[in-house]
Amino acid sequence: VLSYTLHPAVTKMFLNSFRCLQADPGLNKTSYGAPRWHIDMSIVCTGTDHFRWGIVAGSGLLVWSFGIPVFLFLSLRRALVSGTLSLSYAAVRRTYGFLYTGFEPTFYWFESDIMVQK
Repeated sequence: VLSYTLHPAVTKMFLNSFRCLQADPGLNKTSYGAPRWHIDMSIVCTGTDHFRWGIVAGSGLLVWSFGIPVFLFLSLRRALVSGTLSLSYAAVRRTYGFLYTGFEPTFYWFESDIMVQK
């Protein structure tokens, strides 16, 4: 439940890691007029420090922002498709019920889709 709640905020943080600002568009592309990372204005966006942070943020987006919805979808899919579990079983409802309660049974995947769209 915590990862579901924090998902939009953490995704936004990862996406903001790619954001650069032009301090003064009138200046040429010298070190003073180069685009700066909005989180730390001492880091030039075309430099290696920003590139390293981009790798970290890109990995985070892949694992957190796409990985969690895919994991939740696959967990629900496994519960639905397997012959031993069902979405109506109490154990499955306790663990994943907040994701699909309120949807038609055939649309159990819809919350995972919404998480990716956010």
